Amino acid sequence: MTDRITIEGTAGSTPQLRTIPSGRQVANLRVASTLRRQDPATGQWSDAGTNWYSVAVWGDLAAHVVDSIRQGDPVLVTGRLRIATWGDGERPGTTVEIDADAIGHSLRFGTTSFQRRSRAAAETAEAPAAPGNGAPEPAVDAQGWAAPGAGATSEAQPVLVGADVEPPF
Repeated sequence: MTDRITIEGTAGSTPQLRTIPSGRQVANLRVASTLRRQDPATGQWSDAGTNWYSVAVWGDLAAHVVDSIRQGDPVLVTGRLRIATWGDGERPGTTVEIDADAIGHSLRFGTTSFQRRSRAAAETAEAPAAPGNGAPEPAVDAQGWAAPGAGATSEAQPVLVGADVEPPF
């Protein structure tokens, strides 16, 4: 049986990306979730304890998390819960881990902006430059649409895709 969990919290660390021997990418970060309670008599809010979670994110999602999440960001995490017990000889310990299926910014107190990253744009950005006159080719996806920002360099000039086509009027 697999327990599923969704938490809202704060990224306690900036995600670190690494590649394991099998070639898969994994990003690891810590997330803190603090329960806040309001005293009904005074109306004052106080922290009622913090839970810490170790979060592992795999594959393409791991790369997206490393590009998007920073320490201190409010996040939502959904995934499979694992509780690991350990001991160092002197004292036992428990670690609460989440294998994340989805992770993103919480919009409770702010806004964020989404930028889709297509596989074709990612492959174009990672491909070596084609031999030629040194001018960068416009990055396009599999359907021939421009992929803004893919393969862009500081020397790159703006490219008008379809500028050589007659207007339809």
